[in-house]
Amino acid sequence: MKTAALTDLPLLRRYFEDEKERLSTASPALLMMWRDYFRLSLREVGDTLLLRLAYDGIHEGYLYPRGADPEGAVRLLAEEARAEGHGLRFVCLSDRERDAVLSLLPAGEVTSDRGEADYLYRTEELATLAGRRYGGQRNHVNRFDRLYPDHSLSPLTEADVPELLPFLDRFAERHAERPLLREELDMTREVLKNYKAYGMEGVVLRAEGRVAAFAVGEVVGDTLSVHIEKADTTVAGSYQKIVQGFAARKDPAAVPYLNREDDMNDEGLRRSKLSYHPVALLEKWCVTVAL
Repeated sequence: MKTAALTDLPLLRRYFEDEKERLSTASPALLMMWRDYFRLSLREVGDTLLLRLAYDGIHEGYLYPRGADPEGAVRLLAEEARAEGHGLRFVCLSDRERDAVLSLLPAGEVTSDRGEADYLYRTEELATLAGRRYGGQRNHVNRFDRLYPDHSLSPLTEADVPELLPFLDRFAERHAERPLLREELDMTREVLKNYKAYGMEGVVLRAEGRVAAFAVGEVVGDTLSVHIEKADTTVAGSYQKIVQGFAARKDPAAVPYLNREDDMNDEGLRRSKLSYHPVALLEKWCVTVAL
């Protein structure tokens, strides 16, 4: 296996270009952003891509193979693990991928962690915040609009990066207790400093001439996966405004779904993400096989 580098991102995108899964881990940019923490490595076998990572930062496992012959790749990995005298683990599997692995390796043990489940929303619902159930979020957005009538929401470009880096430093000071915060901020800085190479899209929200929030994501298939979402909580309504504003920039006919990723078992984050009424919680399954 080859250790993944940023220069491998075009290769990942080629294998994920017809992606049907809506999991955040089906986004090449997310895998690349977290490659150091995940210890991401890759290997091509013919026209099939194998990706290995340490999803929890410790225990290694494979994503479901992408490319021409994923079933053949699963069999190959099982044969290699058996020959080397150790078990085999697949991680971050969708429901379909879990079933595909079990059809080939029926003795596999299946597990999941609620804190790793992705929150999937309808893009149009987050863009409009229409209806009674979105009344709270809509009130926050309306308050933001009243307090900051001169606000702007613009596409994130490389020219914004010098302003966003110190914004992240201030964010870190206010949220020091967050799990994985240091790793998250390190990878966010890396994305910003290599924004063109990552080829993602983002938005910057400004109020009174300064950054109030920003978000960055990637469209894969019919889903916008939001990988970075940061707001200044001292600016009332900034989080709700950036969520609504990023969704509103997408055509819901072309991108009907938006994935805001998991909550890492953080109760505050869980309450917040549930309050936006996800249409589904996408579990990430692990299948472990003793060979």
